[in-house]
Amino acid sequence: MNPINIICISSEYCSRGRYIAMDFAKKSGFKYYDDEALCSLLVNGDKVLVELNQLDEKLKQPEIDEDTIQSIKNIQDKLKPAILKAAELGHCIIHERAAMEVLRDFKGVFKVMIQANDFDQKLFYAQTDPKRQSIKSKSDIMLEEDKPIITEYIYNQDHMRRHYHNALSKMAWGDISTYDLILNSDRLSIEQCGSVLKSIVDLSF
Repeated sequence: MNPINIICISSEYCSRGRYIAMDFAKKSGFKYYDDEALCSLLVNGDKVLVELNQLDEKLKQPEIDEDTIQSIKNIQDKLKPAILKAAELGHCIIHERAAMEVLRDFKGVFKVMIQANDFDQKLFYAQTDPKRQSIKSKSDIMLEEDKPIITEYIYNQDHMRRHYHNALSKMAWGDISTYDLILNSDRLSIEQCGSVLKSIVDLSF
């Protein structure tokens, strides 16, 4: 086994994958990259970030057409240099954006999926998401009228990630055969998941 130098992490919405990646990065010294961090590596990164956000709106549909698939490929062509640069700069963990497809020929890449099965817990996390502006309740008490809105938002977020990845890779987003490791954040805390990843990386050297 090659030493693990790069982790490509996918995550279901509200599985806390982003926070797990950041916790691992803090413990390991790996650099954490999300959309903003990747785009910061590009000369025209601000423009690419805007295009990514605009594209995400199209990806919320249950199915996407060929024009949208082509839009995904076009934006990925712009983002690819940033993913490659992040990998070349050294130890890093990259969240989503089909990074595992871009880096499929790199040695030392480890692919991880974070999932969560407790939907009630997902509802709780999603209602406080600052990106979700139309939710009326932003507290520990969820209004019954908000549940359908939040549920739709959760499914839309996973649709976006799945559509983006699957348009670029033959390895399906969320499929167990796509990943080297799947962690259930219902059973393990953010810190425990981060520690598991660090232990695996340490053992690879």
